[in-house]
Amino acid sequence: MLTFDEKTAEIVGLSFGDGSLTRRVSGKDKGRLRFQLRGDINEDREHYDSYVKPLFDKNIGRVNFVTCNGNTASYGIYSERKEICSQLLELGIPLGVKKELIIPEWIKDNSSYSKAFLRGYFDTDGGVFCGRDYNYPEKKHIKIRIAVGSICLEFINEVHFCLNKLGVHSLVLCDYKPKLETHNLFRRIQISGQGVLKYIQIVGTKNPKHLTKYEIWK
Repeated sequence: MLTFDEKTAEIVGLSFGDGSLTRRVSGKDKGRLRFQLRGDINEDREHYDSYVKPLFDKNIGRVNFVTCNGNTASYGIYSERKEICSQLLELGIPLGVKKELIIPEWIKDNSSYSKAFLRGYFDTDGGVFCGRDYNYPEKKHIKIRIAVGSICLEFINEVHFCLNKLGVHSLVLCDYKPKLETHNLFRRIQISGQGVLKYIQIVGTKNPKHLTKYEIWK
């Protein structure tokens, strides 16, 4: 039976990041639901092997590993099982292209679920890096930051609100203007300095890639 808890909230966050739930558009399986969640074939492999797949297997149903080669090779999980895809839809994962994202109310209304959702989302779509601290121009790239971006303003504002509600200070930045008027602005959430420490303490990360960068900086 599907449960709405911290584990499934994290699954929604992971899926909002690098996941997709679509229907096949041709062939004998036209119309069949297909779920995929993939990251970098090298940097994210440990995350999928040790955490993401076991999380899905235990809380949603058994999924398969998938490797996609090409210009940008990726590695992750997928499933076309009706019961799995139906449960993901029920949790609030959108069907089709993720142009408009809205955090499900059952997640926003619970602080523990919000933490789990944010952890999943940042662990797949976010990045950890060190940038320049302009208070100390002689010391280059010493200020740790966590950032994630989207073209969906409403979603970015929701993530920003959830972070601030948990006591994690963040900023919403607009990186660049689109080349065409029909394109949406790309906005980025950035957490810096002490905010990163608080994020790790309150929300945390299960992605070894992020944790390694944080430990090296610390």
